[in-house]
Amino acid sequence: IGASPAGGELALVDHYLLSVGGCAANTAAALRRLGYGSAVVGKVGPDMFGDFVLRDLERLGVDAAFVVRSKQLATSCTFIVNVRGEDRRYFHCFGANADFSLADVNRAAWEGARVLHVGGYLAMPAFRPELLRQLFQEAKQRGLITTLDVAIPAGAAVSLAEVREVLPWTDVFLPNHDEARALTEVTTRANRRKFSPGLTPTAPS
Repeated sequence: IGASPAGGELALVDHYLLSVGGCAANTAAALRRLGYGSAVVGKVGPDMFGDFVLRDLERLGVDAAFVVRSKQLATSCTFIVNVRGEDRRYFHCFGANADFSLADVNRAAWEGARVLHVGGYLAMPAFRPELLRQLFQEAKQRGLITTLDVAIPAGAAVSLAEVREVLPWTDVFLPNHDEARALTEVTTRANRRKFSPGLTPTAPS
């Protein structure tokens, strides 16, 4: 759209797109386009959007057999608004991701896998740092490469404590500049160079 609508104003758009998305699903879909097999482990609600997510993952060639259903919470969704000349705006509902946790992860999804990617970690409130560390530790013991993307909601109070104990088990850590700044409170390039070596300790044997 050309500009954000004022209060009470009806703004017209040329078209809209409904698709499965998010850090994990987008990564899985991209891998399929590159010719690699992929599967998503996650949680959706008992609603039509949950049905849509499963169908769209299937359409993209992504294995959705390990996606479970919440009995109480609706499917997570994000409404993205593109304003011409500006960065995208996101309106997000945690939905079923609010209670997605380690108990929902079916290790059968790892059979034949080479990489475990966790996307949107800080948009999954029940997946606490100790649980993620346990997951990554187990993945490394099975010989998997581990990658971590965080996704920090606006206004969230976060610190390095959210990721510190899992970093020794993380092969690739993928915060953007704003997320790295929020986690570390490091703002200058010189300080980032001094700080970065401490973020990648060697995992205990």
